Amino acid sequence: MKSPNQLWCQVFWLLILCSTIIGCCVESPAPVSGNVAPAISGIDVSGEYFSLGQQKGKLVVLYFWSRKCCGDSLRHLNPLYLNYGYRGLSVVGIEAGSAAKDVHAFLNGAGIRFVNLTDEHGLLARTYQVAGYPTIFLIGQDGIVQRKISGEIRSEQLEKLIVQLLPR
Repeated sequence: MKSPNQLWCQVFWLLILCSTIIGCCVESPAPVSGNVAPAISGIDVSGEYFSLGQQKGKLVVLYFWSRKCCGDSLRHLNPLYLNYGYRGLSVVGIEAGSAAKDVHAFLNGAGIRFVNLTDEHGLLARTYQVAGYPTIFLIGQDGIVQRKISGEIRSEQLEKLIVQLLPR
C-alpha cells in the first residue's frame, strides 16, 4: 500500500499534467478590431531578425499570402510601402507553405522590398486564425488591430484605409 505522501505526490503530478494538456488545447481569441495583435518574431527571408513588437509607433500592414494565389497582389503593396514608409508605414508579408529560399527568390524577382516571413508549417496563420489568402490585418501604432480584411482588396481601397490610419 502506498503512503499518503506518495499518493499526494501522484495526484499533484496528475493535476499538473491535466492542466498542461487542457492549457495547450485552448485556442487564443481571434485577433479582431480592438484587440492586441498577437506577437510575431523570427527570421525573415533575408536572414534578418523581425519582431512585431519592434514596430510599435508604426502602422503595420500584416499581409498573409500564398505564392499559389496571391503573388501578383503582393506586388501592389510595394508602392504603398515605398510611398508611405517615411510616414510610419510598415508592411510585413507572411507567406504560407513555402521554404524561405523559394520565397526570397520570388520576392527578389518581383522587386518586393518590405519584410517577409515564411509560415511553412502554418503556426502564424493559426495564431491569427487565417482561413484563406490573402488576409490583411491593419495594426495601429499602439499594437491594436484596427481592421481585418479577408480576401482581395483593390490597392486604391487599401491605400485609403492606410492614409486614414497613418499618424498625421
